[in-house]
Amino acid sequence: MILGPTQLRVGSELVNLGTAKQRAALTVLLFEAGQPVGIDMLVGELWPDKSFDQVRGNLQALISRLRQVLSRAGVPGGIAHTGTSYRLELDPLLVDYHRFRSLAANARIAAAGQDHAGARAQLEEGFGLWHGRPLDQLRGPWADQCREQIEAFDRLPACYTLVDCQLSLGDHTAALRTLQPLTRTYEHDQILALQWMRALRGLGRSPEATGFYHQFQRRLAQEYGAAPGEQLRELYLALLREQDQPEAGAPAHPGSGAAGNSPVPRQVPRPVAHFTGRRKMLARLDTMLDAPQEAGYRPVVALHGMPGVGKSALAAYWANLRQDRFPDGQLFIDLRGYGPAEPMAADDALAILLASLGVPQSEMPKTRAERQVRLNNALSGKRMLIFLDNARDSTQVRPLLAATPNCFGLITSRTRLRGLSIHDQVQVLDVPTLTRNESVALLVAELGEERAGQDEAALRTVAELTAGLPLGLRIVTQQIADRPHTTLAELTNELQVHEGLGVLGTQEDSDDDTATLSVAFSWSYQALPPGTARAFRLLGLHPGTDFSPEAAGALLDQGQGEIAAILRSLAKMNLLQPGTGRRHRLHDLLHGYAGDLVHHEESEQDRRAAVRRLLDWYVVSMATGNRLLNPSGATIPDLPGAEQVPAMTFDGEEQVVAWCTTEAANLTAAVQSAHRHGLHGHAWRLAANVHEVFERLGYYDKLIVSHRTALDSARTEGESEAECGTLNNLGVIQYRLERHDEARATLQEALGTAFSGEHRELTGVVLHNLASVHLALRNATTAVDLYKQAIHLFRTIGNQYIEATTLDQLANSYRLLGRDDLALVHYSRALEIRREVGHLRGQGTTLTELAKLHHEHGENDHALRVCLQALEIHERSGDRIRTAEALTVAAEIYYDLGSFEQSAAQAEQALPLARGLGSVPGEAQVLRILGLALAAQGDVQLAERMWAEATAMLARRGTPEDDPLLVHLRSLTRVRRQASDQWARNPHRPAEDHQDERRTGTTGI
Repeated sequence: MILGPTQLRVGSELVNLGTAKQRAALTVLLFEAGQPVGIDMLVGELWPDKSFDQVRGNLQALISRLRQVLSRAGVPGGIAHTGTSYRLELDPLLVDYHRFRSLAANARIAAAGQDHAGARAQLEEGFGLWHGRPLDQLRGPWADQCREQIEAFDRLPACYTLVDCQLSLGDHTAALRTLQPLTRTYEHDQILALQWMRALRGLGRSPEATGFYHQFQRRLAQEYGAAPGEQLRELYLALLREQDQPEAGAPAHPGSGAAGNSPVPRQVPRPVAHFTGRRKMLARLDTMLDAPQEAGYRPVVALHGMPGVGKSALAAYWANLRQDRFPDGQLFIDLRGYGPAEPMAADDALAILLASLGVPQSEMPKTRAERQVRLNNALSGKRMLIFLDNARDSTQVRPLLAATPNCFGLITSRTRLRGLSIHDQVQVLDVPTLTRNESVALLVAELGEERAGQDEAALRTVAELTAGLPLGLRIVTQQIADRPHTTLAELTNELQVHEGLGVLGTQEDSDDDTATLSVAFSWSYQALPPGTARAFRLLGLHPGTDFSPEAAGALLDQGQGEIAAILRSLAKMNLLQPGTGRRHRLHDLLHGYAGDLVHHEESEQDRRAAVRRLLDWYVVSMATGNRLLNPSGATIPDLPGAEQVPAMTFDGEEQVVAWCTTEAANLTAAVQSAHRHGLHGHAWRLAANVHEVFERLGYYDKLIVSHRTALDSARTEGESEAECGTLNNLGVIQYRLERHDEARATLQEALGTAFSGEHRELTGVVLHNLASVHLALRNATTAVDLYKQAIHLFRTIGNQYIEATTLDQLANSYRLLGRDDLALVHYSRALEIRREVGHLRGQGTTLTELAKLHHEHGENDHALRVCLQALEIHERSGDRIRTAEALTVAAEIYYDLGSFEQSAAQAEQALPLARGLGSVPGEAQVLRILGLALAAQGDVQLAERMWAEATAMLARRGTPEDDPLLVHLRSLTRVRRQASDQWARNPHRPAEDHQDERRTGTTGI
């Protein structure tokens, strides 16, 4: 609960959340439930005067304690650590604030359908969740802003709906009770004033209502110089008629034009139906409106963003929401910066604004300067909004701003108006796409709960396909509404099979060209210079939407200087979005639009040449990186004709891993693109080169997809060696995924291909991997025989690199056979070779195995030193698999040394890595040792939950009943329950007395 002091309630019991800082951290995570919370943001809220480096340990310990609290309470999910953020893995509807928002949204829908009783019930349930000030554990600007937003965008609108329902149901007394505290707090709120008068009228207290109107009118005039709105005035006049009083007694309406009787201009377009999201943007606009200003000057805000992102809708919604802040009116003008017509000249825009203020055409000034002076004079002393929509550039807008210095200016443009920001003190804000949750909410609002609820998964897919673009979402919902008998799943499949914009870009069923994305995008595209336009459409050939300047340079055949200028131009037009670092992102739908353009406006020969250049660059760059990661590995043939490609260069393994992590989606898509374009040599070479780094990173799904495509390409080309190598790599990944029967079949096929093609080195590699599968199946004798055959081949060829890897695995086989003496000999020789050839990752692997071996023989101090060396290497090489394994080993060693807190800390670091890699035995091992460490500290209940979770995981995957780890886990709960009292009295005893329990579960490859 965060609608008041933060509490965690399980049933009727309140859970102790610990220190004030723990409660504050949990408050932030609950407020953003399911969403990442930046570490910097958490540090700023919890330790406002300190940096992350100063409190790193405090934060990690705090999160660790919170995880234990949530786990003990049986809260589903947990706190995930992803990069530079934490995320509470929890259904938001379990949090009172998010539950309240859901109930309020459902109530609004019910009220719109005239189900006022149902709406009232949901709102009363929602308001029952409040028990104090929201986010009460938090102090500071961020929390204050959140509370303001909760009040303005959640609680107050829900109050409006509740009172409307009470009035519609005839319960006017309840309406007054609800309104009484609100009208005191919001004494200038016209909606509340209207509801108060309606409630009094319903109770037969019309004279009180008219008296209230007079008081309200005076307050508005004194505070804002404004008059009550149209609905209030109409209700007031109706009350006068009912009381048989003369209408002449009604006070005059202030806020007139120049002559004192011209109507107040209200030109802002009405808001779109079901406006969704944008809470932060609306709050930013409010902040600028409320900020203190220099005398005679009001702020100007320029909203920019890509076509269809909803800039104008956001501006119009906010302008209507804050209409009362502009008592003298709101002027609107479409500057036609982008569209079928010519952009409006600044002089014409000035004339239109003057005409809106009542200046007749006969008196219209002739020159720009005269019009600016006349407009400035007409607006002097007035509190008005000037809404300039669809601006082309800074030069079009600047003459208008010069004439309206005392008005709040609101500008929208597809262009990033940097000139206004630099020279005119205009606040320039980027309008982002909608989040996935906001997109789904918009779809639900547009379609209605009944249709939207038919298939929630399909709804989420539609939200992802339209990539947060409101125009795209509205086009899709219209198509869904037009086909009521087609299921959402069928319509979603139809969207997915179209290339480019697909049905989102068609105009066949529309009577308005502007209601299609292709037309909306074309206005920006047509404004580009020819060279930049060609660059934009060629970017549609890039396999992914996120790319680096180097990739763009290869695709466009341009130097980095020219590329930088092109990308800046496209970003200025919001046809590109700056990403992290130097990267850029092409919105999914713009990527589809560019793909449509390139197929219509570029010849097949030019398209193929561009794709070839890009794939050359990816293959050669990846080959360069792979040689650094795997210097003595199996040789992958170079790409013919790509000797002069300006590929990426890397200073070391860490740079390669970092680059491949960033490019992972593009590298996978590039393999598919190469196969699709008939560049089969590119496909299998690229898949072969990414294998090492993707395996380190645990990107198994990407490797399965890539290798299957590469296998088709190798067979299409008739490349026997490539076919064998790809089969081998595919078998390795199946082995990593513990699909051992598939792996054995695939590797047997690879071995046959290697023998028939007389590929000696590949034969040794396949023998090695086939032996590893047998070792995983605990066929240790067969594994030893195959490893020895492989070692003989590698020594004959002279490949020490792979020989060392095989020696490692041969040692593992001997351990399974109980020959630790032979295992130690082979590990030592493997480590010696790996140091000679400079194979960093291999050294870490061997050191981890040596740490296990020394640990199992009770040499814990030596084992710990070796294990920490391995961990340091794994962190440098980026090997997530081995890092998780080494952390688990370290946790076990610390446990046997009696350092139970250190043991738990190592296991907690290993757990998210093991889960991310999808290794059930690995995760079960971590849960096992974490449970032991927790039990040793006296938390037997939490330990048992860990062991139960591990047991259930192994049982679900079909682990044999006699598996040592499974047998051991099932015995732990019984053993610990019997010994719990003794543990509490002497928690260090397990270091000596329970060695056998730990050994039983420590068997691995």
